[in-house]
Amino acid sequence: MEKQETINSSKANISYPQLPPLFHELYESIQSYAMPKGYKQQDVSVLRGAKDDTHRFLSVIIRTTGKRIFMLEQTLTCLLAQQNSDFNVIIVMHNPESELEMDNVIDLVESFPSSLTDKLTILEVNGGRRGVPMNVGICESKSKYVAFLDDDDLVTRAWVSSFHETAISNPNKICRNRCVDRAIQKRNDNDFAPVLTLSNWIVSRSDKFNFIENLERNCAPLHSYAIPKQMIVDFDTYVDVSLNVAEDWEYFMRNAALLGVADHNSTTAIYNRWANNESSSHLHEEEEWVKAHQDTIERFKSRSLAIPGKEVGGLFSVFGILYQMRDLVEFLVKADGFGEIHERLNKLNRFEAYARIEKSRGVLLADAGIKVLFRRLASRIKYKSISIIKRNLGKLKK
Repeated sequence: MEKQETINSSKANISYPQLPPLFHELYESIQSYAMPKGYKQQDVSVLRGAKDDTHRFLSVIIRTTGKRIFMLEQTLTCLLAQQNSDFNVIIVMHNPESELEMDNVIDLVESFPSSLTDKLTILEVNGGRRGVPMNVGICESKSKYVAFLDDDDLVTRAWVSSFHETAISNPNKICRNRCVDRAIQKRNDNDFAPVLTLSNWIVSRSDKFNFIENLERNCAPLHSYAIPKQMIVDFDTYVDVSLNVAEDWEYFMRNAALLGVADHNSTTAIYNRWANNESSSHLHEEEEWVKAHQDTIERFKSRSLAIPGKEVGGLFSVFGILYQMRDLVEFLVKADGFGEIHERLNKLNRFEAYARIEKSRGVLLADAGIKVLFRRLASRIKYKSISIIKRNLGKLKK
């Protein structure tokens, strides 16, 4: 009789035939995603409780130190304007330096209409790094999903509703919206408008999430996604409290590897890039950012990952072109006669299979690299081979 193995599931105990080694590697990887909460309950105190404790679709967790009241006012105004009101708000004050800062946040909240403040809680937590207030908010949430805002983040009125739409058709996945950036600067000469906008919208992040791309660059800022709360609890995938920087990116990537990501085609998040000393990018040296990124990559390198099927085609196409370019470069170095050159160039017809990819930055760079190689080859081969090159280059552009 075939040996059976039993896997514990939150829904049921399911028996499978003897499982291959890769499955066990994936299971061990999932277990390694767990992180401690990084705080004790006695470190948390309630500064203001919510009157309405109804379980909602979304908990909006805002972390603040209480120093940017003007920006926090804008963030709360964005929440007041939401089309979908099925959310509550948890403001977590992290390491406030004075009672005045706490009083300023409470006074600001009380100035808003009851439609928002009745479902708003203010907590204080002392100790730990930037991930601690996020974990406090997760644990205090009673909603199906959690989303995060820093006290200088802005969102459009469709922010909550777009998360809700995505969650209906993609249960238990991370819901991601598009995000644009803008450059801003603090002003010290105007108390009524202490922030100056320096740019128009900066569109620099991909519309569709790609796991491999997001390992290299962050296309999902903190306030552009919502994560199922129960999944975080079940797998203990809390924020890594050991990180001083990039904790939001590491947290997103770890959960994305486990849950997958569903995109919405709406742009609902606005990320403010500070031109002066108002963000973590100015408070920490570049070396610390680089180290945090490298350490996270090393963790993923030691794990087995399940690559989403929709990314396989793109990876095949990109790597196909890169491998062909590598072959051509090696060939330029080693070739010593027209016959071998002509034989290798005929294989360029295979580019047609690799060229079925979107015109992304990577493709354009590959296209440019191929053009350079073609110019070098053109001086050494006959007209017929040049025609082959031009024909295949045209296929890449289509």
